[in-house]
Amino acid sequence: MALSKYTILVTDCIPTDLLLLKILLKQAHCHLLTATNGIHALQQARQVHPDLILLDIHMPEMNGFEVAAAMQSEEDTRHIPILYVVDMGDYPVFTPDGKVLSQEEYIEKPFNMRQLVKRILQRVVAKN
Repeated sequence: MALSKYTILVTDCIPTDLLLLKILLKQAHCHLLTATNGIHALQQARQVHPDLILLDIHMPEMNGFEVAAAMQSEEDTRHIPILYVVDMGDYPVFTPDGKVLSQEEYIEKPFNMRQLVKRILQRVVAKN
């Protein structure tokens, strides 16, 4: 299954990481939107309703978990799947309620193209 029919919102406050994700996903022919902070990510999710959000957990203004909580509280955005972006050194990643993220819920930096596409497909296919 190709990624070309999906719109993915990529969020990261580190310009080089955001650029790398854009390059990798453009190679997979995704339609991309970007956000560099949590507030912008939430605005994009509300306006566009992407098929998936790659949501960095470390962002200014609102972190990834705060964005996810806001999306879950809104009828129009709660259905959008999220794949958290975490630094390899962050694992285990604890959510604000103390839950540990499962491997299916996140992708690690540095990115592996094959793993990135596989995880994205798993999340968008599970949604449909």
